[in-house]
Amino acid sequence: MKTVIVRSYLEAMDAFAKRQKFSIPTMEQFVLKHGMEFAPHSTMCILRGRVKECFKNASLLARESGGNLIYCEGFAVSIIPTLHAWCVTRKGEVFEPTWKELGTYYGIPFKLSFVLKTICKRGVYGIIDDWERRWPLIRNTPPETEWKEIIECPQHN
Repeated sequence: MKTVIVRSYLEAMDAFAKRQKFSIPTMEQFVLKHGMEFAPHSTMCILRGRVKECFKNASLLARESGGNLIYCEGFAVSIIPTLHAWCVTRKGEVFEPTWKELGTYYGIPFKLSFVLKTICKRGVYGIIDDWERRWPLIRNTPPETEWKEIIECPQHN
């Protein structure tokens, strides 16, 4: 059921933004366009970081994994849809480093080099909600080959 909730939320926000004729895409539209769904049946909870520090927790986990885990950012539902970060394997298995309860995830796998470069430029963790610099990834989206990581799982291609 939660799988439907996160995608339905993104689609509802997309429809709202289109009706309002926003001048730039919203974070929800960006994630809906470039992201993919990760079902809870493939999720592993490996609580290791502080609550409310998901972007930091996932960034550090991806960096420390030696290339075995990929940083993902998008929207997830535990209780309500929220901007969130987690890690995945190349087969799409989710590793949740922040929440105690498993969620449902819809997000974008990012190249670690892009994540680290963005963190250095911003001075804070997180990729998509870069409001300080007026959302450069959303406003002027470079080719996906520069920032999006490929997931080998056939259901995610």
